[in-house]
Amino acid sequence: MDDWKSLPVEEKVKQLGEYQFGRRSQDKIAELYAEALNDGNAAAIAKLESFGDHLRAIVENYAEFSRGRLFFGFNKKELDAAGWLKKPEWLDVERIEFGKTIKKLLGLNYISLGCGPNGQWTYGVSAGNFNSGYVFGLSVWNETYSSRQECLAAGLEELLAWHNKRDKKDKNPVIIGEIRSMLASLTGEKRVRLSAFELAMIGGVGVSHA
Repeated sequence: MDDWKSLPVEEKVKQLGEYQFGRRSQDKIAELYAEALNDGNAAAIAKLESFGDHLRAIVENYAEFSRGRLFFGFNKKELDAAGWLKKPEWLDVERIEFGKTIKKLLGLNYISLGCGPNGQWTYGVSAGNFNSGYVFGLSVWNETYSSRQECLAAGLEELLAWHNKRDKKDKNPVIIGEIRSMLASLTGEKRVRLSAFELAMIGGVGVSHA
């Protein structure tokens, strides 16, 4: 609502108690906001209300900004025209694609990597076959990793797990083989085994047979 900041304290506290947020951290911000209102803490109220013009924006923007600053070192606060916190500018962003030889799946299977100003990494995943898909992008809400290698390995494992869980008819040996090959090369894990069909499909390049 546009007139949120002009509402009586009692009404703000009431609505804060009734609103259902999606994350525990957002619920915590709502509790702190209500506490500041009840205590008449003008400085805390002003700080919180600088993050938006209505209840949801204030709480969610503040929670996201706090998470980004704490875990990734993002300190820039800027709201877009709709009043939502602009997404941070990740460093060293790269996109690693799989299944480039499969035209119908081109661009559906990849891992996105990004690093925060404090050196912490995270990843996003896009996975897809002919019948289903799964995707999430770079976000301050994702897990943090201290190095690119650790982050990439985690992303590869998640992408591989998604494909391995598909029905047999939906499994794509080319994509699975490429992911497993990269994971084996990255981690030095010699126990990663590929079937003869997978090896034939990707040429067996860089894959351990041990």
